[in-house]
Amino acid sequence: METSASRGTKRMLMAPVPAGKFAKKQRVEMSISTVEEKRVRVREKRRRRREKNCEKYGDKHRLAFTCAFCKFRTFEDKDIEKHFGSTYHHETLDYIRRQAKFDDRVISFLHDCMVHKFRKTVSALCKLHNLSDQKANLKIMEGVTEDDYMRKMEVVHCMACNIYIPAVFSSVQQHRCSPLHLKTKVVYKEQLKRESVLTAKAIINNDSVKIRYEKYIKGEDPFVMDTKEDTRSDLSEAEDDKMGNYD
Repeated sequence: METSASRGTKRMLMAPVPAGKFAKKQRVEMSISTVEEKRVRVREKRRRRREKNCEKYGDKHRLAFTCAFCKFRTFEDKDIEKHFGSTYHHETLDYIRRQAKFDDRVISFLHDCMVHKFRKTVSALCKLHNLSDQKANLKIMEGVTEDDYMRKMEVVHCMACNIYIPAVFSSVQQHRCSPLHLKTKVVYKEQLKRESVLTAKAIINNDSVKIRYEKYIKGEDPFVMDTKEDTRSDLSEAEDDKMGNYD
C-alpha cells in the first residue's frame, strides 16, 4: 500500500510542464554497443527513406519545396508560397496547436521553420542553377527507341489513392469524382492530421531545434547560422526520426 509520502513524490515527478516549455528527457545510460546499434538503425532508416523518395519523386526530390505538416510537395516556389498562406495550412497548424497543446509562440515558430527551410532550398537551387536540366531529361529516355513504343508524358499523382493519372482534364475529373477517390480522400485527410501532430512534436523535441526555439522566444533570430549549423538538416533529421518524413 502506498504511503502519502510516496504519492506526493509521484506527483512531484509527474508535475505538468508550463506552456511554451518542453520537458527534458531523463538521461538513460546505454552501453557502447547499444548506442552503436541505435545509430546503425537510424542510418539504415534514413537510407531507405532516401531511396523511397528518390524512387517516388526522382533524383531531385531533395530540392523540392515541402511543408512537413501538410505533406505538401512541389517544385514551384510560387506554389509553396501560396500554400503557406492558404487556409488549409493554417487549419493544420491550428489542429496541431489544439492536439499537441502548444501555445501560439510554438506554432508561429514551427511555421517559420518551414518557411526558412523553403528559403534554404531556394538558396541550394540557385547554387545548382548552372546544371543542365536538358541533359537530365535526355538521360531519362536514354536507350529508348521507336520499337519500345514508349513516350514521355506528364502525369498527375493522387496522393490519397497513390495512383498516377494522365495529365488530361477528362482523366483527372473522372478520377476526382470516382467513388474510390471520394472515399479514400476522407481517410487520407484524417491520416495527415494525425501525422502532422507527430511531425510537429518530433521537430520541436529535436535538440538542435530546441536551442533555436529558446533563441526565438528571447526575440533573437533562431535561423542565423554559423558554418557548423544547418537548419535544413536539423529539420530533416527530426522529421525522419518521427516515423518517416512527410509523404
